[in-house]
Amino acid sequence: MVTRWQAGFNHPLRGWDHLLAMLAVGGWAAQQRGALRWRLPLTFVAVMGVGGLVGYSGAELPGVEWVIGGSVLIFALLVVSRARLQPGAMMSLVGFFAFFHGFARGPELPGATSLLLFGAGFTAATVLLHGTGQRICGAAHGVI
Repeated sequence: MVTRWQAGFNHPLRGWDHLLAMLAVGGWAAQQRGALRWRLPLTFVAVMGVGGLVGYSGAELPGVEWVIGGSVLIFALLVVSRARLQPGAMMSLVGFFAFFHGFARGPELPGATSLLLFGAGFTAATVLLHGTGQRICGAAHGVI
């Protein structure tokens, strides 16, 4: 039997869009200097959580899947180009896409009794994917 934590942990690993976007966010963060290396992934995780709660509440938002698909493309281009933008712009961009990634998962979240466990597993997998992206990209560019 799969626990709610395990279900949450497994969820991002099974969706190509989340998987690729999380790896790319980690990779892009690895290419940055200073605190942005951890602030970009942390921003993603925090705003994704907010988006998940908003989606869980039953709110509706058009174009969610299109924005998520676009995030994969945008993050991949940012990694390939090794883009460096103003820190506020980078965090805003990451936060914008993170909200949609969380929002899309909100309606899929289990009942309130296990919401915390599912969310903790989902968050742990997201952090792991960010870290994996950082290691892959950092190693490829001699950063780590």
